[in-house]
Amino acid sequence: MVPFTLKVQNIVVVGKVMNEDSVGLEAADVWFGGTRIGTSTNADGIFYLRSPYPQKTLLVSVVGYKGRKIKLNYGHDEMIEVMLEEDVSLLDDIVVLPNNKNTFLVFK
Repeated sequence: MVPFTLKVQNIVVVGKVMNEDSVGLEAADVWFGGTRIGTSTNADGIFYLRSPYPQKTLLVSVVGYKGRKIKLNYGHDEMIEVMLEEDVSLLDDIVVLPNNKNTFLVFK
C-alpha cells in the first residue's frame, strides 16, 4: 500500500463590479454558475469568491442593470473587472400604487 495525500486547491476569484462610469456597484450578486457559491459586492463594488472545485462561469446581477455571464479560466485563480450596462427598460416596468396604509411596487 502506498500512502498519498490529496491536495484540494481552492479556486479564488476576486474582482470589482462597476457601472459604465467605472463606479463600483454595491450589493451586486456574484456567484459561480450552476452552484450555490456566491456573495454580494461591498460598498466599493469589490467581491471575493472561493470554491473547492474549478469553475467555468461567473454570473453577476444587480437591480437596474443587465446581468452578465463571464467565462472563467477553468481551474485558475482570477482577478476580474465586470462592467454592467444600465437596464433602462426596467424603469418602464415599475408602477407605484399609493394606498392608505402602504405604498406598493407592481412589476409588469
